Amino acid sequence: MELDKGFVNLVKHGLEIENQMYSESCRHLMEAMHERCQDKDTLNHLMDDVYNTVLGLSGKGEPLLLKTFQYCEAFDPEWAEELRQEHEETMGYKQHVVYAAAHLARQWLTKEEYEQQAIQFVRKCYSWKEQTLAFITKMVHWGGHSVDECIEKINSVLEQWMSNPEDRSWIDRFEDDLGQIPHETYHKLTNAEWEEIRETAMLLTPALDTETGQFYKQVRNNRLALYVRWREVLSLVEILDKYKDHEQYQRMYIRLLYEDTYLRSILFPDDPPGNYPGLKECIDKL
Repeated sequence: MELDKGFVNLVKHGLEIENQMYSESCRHLMEAMHERCQDKDTLNHLMDDVYNTVLGLSGKGEPLLLKTFQYCEAFDPEWAEELRQEHEETMGYKQHVVYAAAHLARQWLTKEEYEQQAIQFVRKCYSWKEQTLAFITKMVHWGGHSVDECIEKINSVLEQWMSNPEDRSWIDRFEDDLGQIPHETYHKLTNAEWEEIRETAMLLTPALDTETGQFYKQVRNNRLALYVRWREVLSLVEILDKYKDHEQYQRMYIRLLYEDTYLRSILFPDDPPGNYPGLKECIDKL
């Protein structure tokens, strides 16, 4: 089928503009590194310009970004690692893990559990780690499976899918549920990443003690677990009228959150005291 000439010309014009942007943004970023710039705001701004081409028509710019992360590692290794993780998140290099977890959840949970609670929970999560943990939590609580079994099965599904990279039909089955599409390239999780998932899931899955708040104490010192638990609270508030059995749990957690300045500062670091998005809404509904 012959493509419309107007469309072809439009794409060509877009690529020309993008290539010009790429040349200019790369020059500025390379100059900054040559001058030993260590100002994060400046480097972030310059990297954002390069990202416009990474996510654009040409897909250029990624090698330079990876080189920039390596440059940043010399003066701030922690920030460099954050940049790498954000890049992998943006590109969807590890989103495959979430799709594999969704595949299992659809098999192990009832239709109502999957559609009405698990997916609502996952949609509140911001990263592939949070989304994977959301699915694992529900599969442990409702499916009767252990954390280790969930991780083992997720790995099995991934191995099966990745053994035939040409077949990406599994994306179509979960795209509407999960949104972000996995990249064509899958970056296998490191042992450290799987261990982080396992340890965090173990904190999130014990039975809740609404009298002592023990569940809250277990996750208090693990930021990833706190983020996941807060996403779950927000998802449950939206369906509170249908699932009244969660009300006591929500009251306990939200009350502790409201009273704990340290916890609020972690979940909402950029907001002034007393102004926490979603918190007042939760309290009002309860």
